[in-house]
Amino acid sequence: MTDNNSNGLETLGAQFLERHMKREQTAFIVFIGVFMLLLIGIAVLFIYNGMVMRDDLKALREESHRSRFEAIASIAEAKAQSQTSRENLQNEVVAQRHQTESARADIVYALRANREEAEPLVEDAARFAKAHILGWPLNDSTANLVTAARGADGLSKDLAAVFDYALADWRGGALDADSAIGALATSGPLEGYYHAARAKALYAGAANDDYAWSPARPFGCEAVVNAVNDTLMTLRRENAIPKGMNDKGLLLNLYYYKGQCQRKNGMAEAGYVTFTEALQLVESNRVSDANTNKFQAYHGAGSTLMVLVGDPNVSIILPPDPLLSAERQLRMAADLRTAWGQTEVGRVGSTENIAFIYLREAGQAKWDKILRHTADVDSVTSMTWNLIARLIAAKEKAKITPPGTETCESLREIIFETGAKLSRRTAASFDREELQLLLTERYAPYIFEAESWVDLAEMERIGDDVRLTAAGDSRLQSASITRANEMITQALEAPCTGGVDASGE
Repeated sequence: MTDNNSNGLETLGAQFLERHMKREQTAFIVFIGVFMLLLIGIAVLFIYNGMVMRDDLKALREESHRSRFEAIASIAEAKAQSQTSRENLQNEVVAQRHQTESARADIVYALRANREEAEPLVEDAARFAKAHILGWPLNDSTANLVTAARGADGLSKDLAAVFDYALADWRGGALDADSAIGALATSGPLEGYYHAARAKALYAGAANDDYAWSPARPFGCEAVVNAVNDTLMTLRRENAIPKGMNDKGLLLNLYYYKGQCQRKNGMAEAGYVTFTEALQLVESNRVSDANTNKFQAYHGAGSTLMVLVGDPNVSIILPPDPLLSAERQLRMAADLRTAWGQTEVGRVGSTENIAFIYLREAGQAKWDKILRHTADVDSVTSMTWNLIARLIAAKEKAKITPPGTETCESLREIIFETGAKLSRRTAASFDREELQLLLTERYAPYIFEAESWVDLAEMERIGDDVRLTAAGDSRLQSASITRANEMITQALEAPCTGGVDASGE
């Protein structure tokens, strides 16, 4: 009996212990489960906070980059505007100085006009009035002479028309000058001068229309070229160019109108021929540095010559070393700008194009050469073509630079800064037709990349307008910020791939 009771107690104890252990196990499992859930919750919270912090840091980093981007762009824009204003003021002062010096040199004609009868003055007055139409402007002294001669008795209708147009054009009355052109048209003997005056008026319109060729319209660059050709043919046929004024550079203005229209429309070979004819006129007649069309002739010749190098379709004979010749012509243009009185801004207006000459050189060393040259130009003022050449050099050099190097970081910074400065340029400053030829087919796609920075700035301006005028619709503003952040990040993380010859040579 005792044994049975003992066994029963042991069984009950074992059952109790078993139940207790199960409860403990269950409690432990619940504890572990709660603990794991707590850990998971904490981990999720940490991950969430990390993501939030990462997004916040990314936003702060993007905002910092955008602020620096805007600062660089604003400083460059302000500097360019300041330099341009200074250059324009300088040009006005120098032009007035040249006018004064010219008038002083011709004071004898003003004195004659004050003390002589009108009739004896007519021959000299006609010479100066015709020279004005052909590119050597009147000054106070010669204008006084022409005014006095205009009052001569028995003055022919032809000369009266020449005097009227020259005086109206010199005084800056565009409407009066335009109406005076019509009087020139009615005179057979003045046909060449009519075409010259018409070419000037047409060129002003074409320049305001971005040099559009416009063959189907009564104005445009095609009409300018035709008017210049008619002028040169008629004047030479009739031997009507005023004598004794070779050093004044008569006709250079006409070559400039024609050459500019050709080069702005991608007609490099035709433009080079035109500017070369202008250079022959300059060098054979020892044209005065006071004639601004002198440096334009060198600038145009150098800018078009480089484009012809390597073109299999060129039908003319180029100089023995065309790239060197083109560089010399552009540097001569820069020197002549300085001699005339322009500031450094005017000077780099010609040296800027030298970067495109270097772009045509063989080997990898050209990238450093272009970067140095474009840095020198950019230190004076930001110019669209110079910035594009700088962007190309930086991105192409990055392709042959190992990653993780100081050089790689330096190139990324150049790309970033160049993009910032391009964002304040205008689409009109690209001159696409000519720029495509200057860049060659290989590098022309960079135009689209450069334009994307300009488009970005335009998008931001439109976004600002939307935000200001329709506060409920900020989608465009948000899109512009997102796009800006993407482009800035791409610039600062431009790939340096190293070991590949970017020039393909």
